[in-house]
Amino acid sequence: MAKRSKTEARLQAELMASFKHFFPKDYWYKIPDTPKMKGSNLRFIPRKPFDIVCSVSKIFFAIETKVHKKTTAFPLNEVHEHQEVGLDEADGFVWLNIRRGLGKARVNFIVVIAISEWMALKAKILKSGRKSIPLAFFEKYDKIKWKDGKWQIEDFFNEQVKKIYKEHAK
Repeated sequence: MAKRSKTEARLQAELMASFKHFFPKDYWYKIPDTPKMKGSNLRFIPRKPFDIVCSVSKIFFAIETKVHKKTTAFPLNEVHEHQEVGLDEADGFVWLNIRRGLGKARVNFIVVIAISEWMALKAKILKSGRKSIPLAFFEKYDKIKWKDGKWQIEDFFNEQVKKIYKEHAK
């Protein structure tokens, strides 16, 4: 089981605080990580399907967060198969936080990708023989920015809720 980084833990805490700021009456839950056990304490605990569940205007969201800050490409194996399956079953999203640089050159934003789009993108990249997605590829996506001590997540959730209600109204 991969160890969650301090940076990913910080991102999840920042997202939770931002969510509670913008949606104080809605629901957010961080699924606890599987504890590390050795020897006689070892027992089967299923892998968690994703990091976060939340509800906005009675619409369920499943979210897997990833933080990337070291290279110029995002490795496809960062989103594990069991996470892809869980997100696919829940029609969830991969939230990729790109963090690079310091000071004025600092880059810090989140790209949100629906799991169906992630799976299609992954298949295309693997077919080309690559094992990672160049970060420049994500330039075409809308970005969630950090501003005034909060992730500006309000527009993303409101757009998704409108989209879902519109689809159900048909």
